[in-house]
Amino acid sequence: MIKKHINKAATALLLAASLVGTSAVFSGCGVLSLNKPAERDEDTTAVDETTSYYELDVIENDYTSEVDRYLKDLSGTDYGGAVVKIVTVANRLVVPDENTGTVLTRELEERNGAVEENLNVTIVSEEKDAETLLDELKIAVKAGDYYADAVMYPQDMMGAFALSGAISNMKSLPDFETDNGYYYPSAVAAGTGGDAVYGVAGPASLNADGLPCIYFNKSLIEKAGLESPYSLVDRGEWTIDKYTEYMRAVSGLEGEYYGYSAQNTSTYLTDIFFFGCGETLTASTHGSYPTLTLGSEKTQSVVDKIREATVNSSTTGDALTAIDAFCAGNVLFLVDRIDTMKTIANSSVDWGLLPVPKYDAEQTSYLSLAYYKDAIFFGAVPTAPNIALTSDLIAGMNIISYGYTVDVYVENASYYYLRDNDSIRMMRLAVNDPMFDFAYSYSNSYNAIPSATYMAVRNAVSEVSTLETYTNMWADQFSNTMYRLFNVGN
Repeated sequence: MIKKHINKAATALLLAASLVGTSAVFSGCGVLSLNKPAERDEDTTAVDETTSYYELDVIENDYTSEVDRYLKDLSGTDYGGAVVKIVTVANRLVVPDENTGTVLTRELEERNGAVEENLNVTIVSEEKDAETLLDELKIAVKAGDYYADAVMYPQDMMGAFALSGAISNMKSLPDFETDNGYYYPSAVAAGTGGDAVYGVAGPASLNADGLPCIYFNKSLIEKAGLESPYSLVDRGEWTIDKYTEYMRAVSGLEGEYYGYSAQNTSTYLTDIFFFGCGETLTASTHGSYPTLTLGSEKTQSVVDKIREATVNSSTTGDALTAIDAFCAGNVLFLVDRIDTMKTIANSSVDWGLLPVPKYDAEQTSYLSLAYYKDAIFFGAVPTAPNIALTSDLIAGMNIISYGYTVDVYVENASYYYLRDNDSIRMMRLAVNDPMFDFAYSYSNSYNAIPSATYMAVRNAVSEVSTLETYTNMWADQFSNTMYRLFNVGN
């Protein structure tokens, strides 16, 4: 384990020098803007000093032993320099943007080089929007034509891809292992129905930008006389009850202050807290039908706590201006995506970053819901000429990415956006354990799936109906849908 010391003023100068001739606004690799000034001038303000001239430490871990162990899962086949193609909806996760000299770019280059060396292949990629990818793939599969060796598609379109025959049951790939450390277990479950696994997600497809986190106003914490939430996280006591307690303390201060706001996450705010509390919507394992998991006493307790944290808490009430309200200093917590740090990086508010709160101190991990429209899954193509190569390619991309994806993303954020060492530690927690659920994979295919799962939770939180009433209303239709969708034991 190595601690890297970052002087952000020096970093800004070096990067500015290395990017002469390129725009200050980038696309790809998650970096939208180089927000640190290249040099200090007479107009530098106190805000500039807090956001541009400070020093941070980043921990770089060594995952060599884990990667070496996982590489034994590959077949060991030499593919003779074959060109392999991945068609994806997110090219930035496959190949680096050559115009940006970031740590993310370097990591992708090194990852791809290692995969190519291990398999003796050359990786090429092509980006398509999701609808075009699906349409073209269906045509190619119907004609029996080669399209790609693997595809990467959004989670919420898994049902459309699977039901149209555009992707293969990954269990048909030789020696394809899903119960190991380089695929997220909840993502494997989210891609599993009956005897089929139609998609997997791992570090090679992690879109950390879309994961949720909590931004907080440090000045309001001090004004209310509250303990730093960083300390709560370190003790494992950053819970949804503490989150609500802090909001009420700040909203009770003299002046116009609000407990929270949410902009990019406003439509699925309930889901974020639900999964943050360790709950799931479904249980799905290979060889069985997916089932609902909403009937426990804890689930009802979670619903009640989310109601207190959202419906019954002080908020700006305008999702369109939630970020502006936070940047104006009027809001304690901004519940939003990781990539929102790019928008607030130069805000005058003194902010920090936290993971989504847990249910209680006994819960072991801080969990982050992978937004189902952004979550990317690997899929196998029925007409791929060498299914062993497809198996090795998907596994190899995720094995070589193991551990390093999170480290590099946090390091990149530290160079550009984060303001203190505590936020670096917190961000690692926020992106380290993304959660997926089967319900989101097929929600666009059958109404019974969202109605019996996340819509039931959202409506229960809003007191449209009780959770028990809603789940009982849709449980039979959900089960019947699973029987129609999947085969078990055939």
